Amino acid sequence: NDHVLYQKRSDPDMYLCRTHYVYWVVSDNTSKAANNGAGWACCAETELPLPTLAKTWKEYDGESWAVTPALSVVQATAVVISGAKGPAASVINGVYVPVDELYNDHVLYQKRSDPDWYLCYVKQGD
Repeated sequence: NDHVLYQKRSDPDMYLCRTHYVYWVVSDNTSKAANNGAGWACCAETELPLPTLAKTWKEYDGESWAVTPALSVVQATAVVISGAKGPAASVINGVYVPVDELYNDHVLYQKRSDPDWYLCYVKQGD
């Protein structure tokens, strides 16, 4: 469909793709290949070039579709931290990549060279 295709890292059979019905949908490989619009979540808006532009998402429970206000799509890319010079510089500096979970409702990043370290959003008081 001449649009970006996203594959879920933790489940390579799941995709976020734009269907020929011109909306974005979370579907499995079979539905993606058939381009039939079937899936587990989809955006309500049509003709969007990217799924991150969708404001309203719906989930399918096996019988019907329902709007899910908390569902959203966020583009997450690697983050590079550099320039730290203190005693923890080797811990701080590095490339952090998004993982398949949220922390405090934000993207959680894991340090590529040391998976024991994370970059995360902390709420005041946490």
